[in-house]
Amino acid sequence: MPARPETKPRRLPYWISFTAFTLLLGGLTVAFVLGVLRQRFVLHAGLRESGVSFPAGPAPFTVRERAMVRPNLAITLPPDIESEAQPGPSEAFWDSVLPLLREERYLESLAIFSEYLRRFPADQAVRREYAVALARAGRLADSEAAFLRVVAATDDAAVRLELARLQRDRRAFGRSVATYRQLLVERPEDPRLRGELARTLAWAERYEEAIAEYEALLILEPERPDFLLEYARVLFWAQRLEKAQRVLAELPEDSPDRDAAETLTAQIAALLAVPEPGAAPEIELGVLERARKAAAEEALPLADRLYAQAVDESPEDPALLLEWADLIQFRLMDLEWARVVLLRRAELVILDAAERFRLAQLAAWTDREEEALHRLTLLVEDEPEMAEAWLLLGEVRRWHGDRPAAASAYERVLALDPDDERAEVGLQAVRERSQVVMDEREKPGAGPVVTLFGDSDDYRQLDLLASAALQPNENGLHVRAGYRRLEGPEIGEEPDGGEGLDGGEGLDPEAKVGLGSAEGPFAQVEYVRWWREATLRTAVWVGLEDLGAIGAKPSFGVRLEAPDLSGTDVRAEYRHGPAYPITRTFGSARAGLVSDGLTLTAYRPLGAEWVLWAAADATSIRGAGTDNWRLNAQLQATRQISEIFSVGIATSVLGYTEPAPDGTPGSPGTPGSPGTPGSPGTLYWDPRLFWATGLVLDVRTANREGLGAFARVLPGVALVDERSPDTDEFVPQLGLEGGLTYRLGRTSLFLNLSYARGREGGYNSFGLDFGASIRP
Repeated sequence: MPARPETKPRRLPYWISFTAFTLLLGGLTVAFVLGVLRQRFVLHAGLRESGVSFPAGPAPFTVRERAMVRPNLAITLPPDIESEAQPGPSEAFWDSVLPLLREERYLESLAIFSEYLRRFPADQAVRREYAVALARAGRLADSEAAFLRVVAATDDAAVRLELARLQRDRRAFGRSVATYRQLLVERPEDPRLRGELARTLAWAERYEEAIAEYEALLILEPERPDFLLEYARVLFWAQRLEKAQRVLAELPEDSPDRDAAETLTAQIAALLAVPEPGAAPEIELGVLERARKAAAEEALPLADRLYAQAVDESPEDPALLLEWADLIQFRLMDLEWARVVLLRRAELVILDAAERFRLAQLAAWTDREEEALHRLTLLVEDEPEMAEAWLLLGEVRRWHGDRPAAASAYERVLALDPDDERAEVGLQAVRERSQVVMDEREKPGAGPVVTLFGDSDDYRQLDLLASAALQPNENGLHVRAGYRRLEGPEIGEEPDGGEGLDGGEGLDPEAKVGLGSAEGPFAQVEYVRWWREATLRTAVWVGLEDLGAIGAKPSFGVRLEAPDLSGTDVRAEYRHGPAYPITRTFGSARAGLVSDGLTLTAYRPLGAEWVLWAAADATSIRGAGTDNWRLNAQLQATRQISEIFSVGIATSVLGYTEPAPDGTPGSPGTPGSPGTPGSPGTLYWDPRLFWATGLVLDVRTANREGLGAFARVLPGVALVDERSPDTDEFVPQLGLEGGLTYRLGRTSLFLNLSYARGREGGYNSFGLDFGASIRP
């Protein structure tokens, strides 16, 4: 390669111009994103030769394979882009949760709500619907907490009204009244709001306050007979019988509430009447009889209080506890309190199978999945023929995300009762979810793709290919085939004779560097097999390329993936093939260098906002009389700032155990200059140590139909320990990436561009991917 021309001295120091350029570019990117982009775009990449995985972004979705580019950047840029545009997260969420809500399968919907809000905690509209779903699933305490978070974030009056009603239904009357009074400060003339407050005060037995609210309400709505009747009842409960009688007399004769008013009038008259001499005294009912009477008359809050008094008087009566639990669970619909009462009964007697099952149900319905799993596991061990227990066990395991165990439980139910439709529905739901997981990972479709990589060392790689992915069930097939061209510097022959790199005889120690090229077809086939309801993926792939003068080169590899191993996406891969996808030099391709590598990756969400990604790679590069080991480790942590924007920090360590082989056999060669990989004398860049650290600024948007876009800025700094000359220095780094996706129906077009700058006047690289995909 000819020596680079010397650059003229700059007026400004390089670090000033570099910083200014980075800040300007970052500002333009943020302005573009905040002004144009509206939703998050999830980037997935397809299969690439290197087999090294990179994180696709801060959201907790499955990591995709990425292509390795020159490793002298703080963050390695993946030049691939998803060939299948995905729906926006919000659209995908509503598509999955609305069918469950329409079918009143609220418990099943909660896992989908939780997963979405873990990724997008700022989506208050979804958080509000989550609070409603919690309430309808019987988890009132959690629902109230969810409503409070929405109120704190939005101060929406409609949400506060829902919160007040929930607090009332939970019998948290003090909090409910306080919430209603705050709303009345804003809307003092709202009769519906004041009526709800008055009823809440009455249910809380705060009769005098309720009377005051009804009197204010009747000033606003004096002709409402229903308000008059409610007012009279509160007066009756407050023992103000004469006034209640007068209020009832004001009720119109044609009022629809006239029958109820006459009944109440008769009760008041009986209490006001003077008993006749010699009349038999009325027998006073005990607490338990009064509780039963109140339950029969639908005075459920009063019945609950009376049952509590009866239990205080007879705490060792298990039958009384069961009667009270029935009232709480089936009529008051307070699952949490019913569970507590049943647990008190379990302390007194040994529960039968039906009661044990009921406790397990209540544990599941109050979001105590671990407790429910424990109780159900013990129950099916003791009662292996109890289909209801197996069914609930399958449901809980499915909500918990344990698809293999859920499918096993459903199959056991069907073995006991082949006509059980609920088990069939549950098993079908597991299989459908497994298919969704497989489709999201494999991305079935086919189409043409163009990929281009180039750098400032005159290395170029161009691929024109067609790719296809099929995944009808647990078995899948990926096929990639096309035409590849490589070109770049190589040791040339003297004009007056001598052979080049091909021969190895007659080489001049001062042979000049020229540009060489090689081209030809390539193909790769990968067989995929999913196991255990799409929780384990195995793959075997083989490939072959024939690049003319370089000759035919085989490649193969195996992969093992566990997308959700205790909340972590874990992957391992072994690969064998040509080394140039890693070394990125034409000289390494012409020399026939091969590589064998093992890569381990892990990707794990940390709470609702943080995501951690780590990778370790060890690759043996053999050929030209050497066996060199390339060791690489990367760590990245990102934080979700909003639905479209995330920031993070990443670090990467790279090193070679031995020097790269000489590119001129029989000659000592010329050492490469710092930061110019592939320069004369070595077949690839071989630092002792490259340690880079930088920021990750990521913005993404996506549309189910139409245009989607993403942008990424990666500024950083690297410590480089070169072998020759033997120097250590800090080098500024900058990576840029952006892309567009357009989707219409089953067809998608995509374009991805990347640029990486290692240092001023040193190494730069760029990448481009363009193609189309048609889904089956």
